[in-house]
Amino acid sequence: MGGHRRPVLSGETAEWIRSRLKEKQDLTMRALAAELAERGVVVTHDTVWRFVRRQGLSFK
Repeated sequence: MGGHRRPVLSGETAEWIRSRLKEKQDLTMRALAAELAERGVVVTHDTVWRFVRRQGLSFK
């Protein structure tokens, strides 16, 4: 049975992404996904792109 999945990119991770994009606005989604993986959050660049788009953030 299906159910709602909790967002992977939420809470502290979401705040970190927002601050990281403010800090380095030319960061690519692949690079951001790689930085997240270094922090233990393994996601694809597509997941990062969807998050950024939903948040209305600017990205490269």
